[in-house]
Amino acid sequence: MKAAFIVLLALVAVACAAPKKPQVKAGFLCNICEEAVQVIETYADEDQADIEKQVENLVCKPLGSSFESICDTLIVAAVGELIQYVEKGLTPIQCCQAIDCC
Repeated sequence: MKAAFIVLLALVAVACAAPKKPQVKAGFLCNICEEAVQVIETYADEDQADIEKQVENLVCKPLGSSFESICDTLIVAAVGELIQYVEKGLTPIQCCQAIDCC
C-alpha cells in the first residue's frame, strides 16, 4: 500500500511538472492549486504558518486521506511561493501555472 502511494505521488509530481499549454485550466491538481490560491487570497493578512493550516483544513482535508497526502506534499509545500505570486498580483491560474500545476 505504501509503495502504491509512493508510485501515485511520483506520477502526480511528474504530471504536475510536465509542460502544459498556457491558459489551459485542466486537471485535478490544477483545480486544487487554484482553490489553495483563493484561500491564500482570503487569508493574506495572516502569517505563512496560519495560511498553510487554512489550506490544509479548507482544501486538502476535504479530499480524503489518499488525496490529502498528495495535496499536503505538493500544494501546502508550495504555499510560500504561491503567496509571493499572489502578492505580485497574479491570478489563481497564473500562480498555479508558475509552479507548473496547470
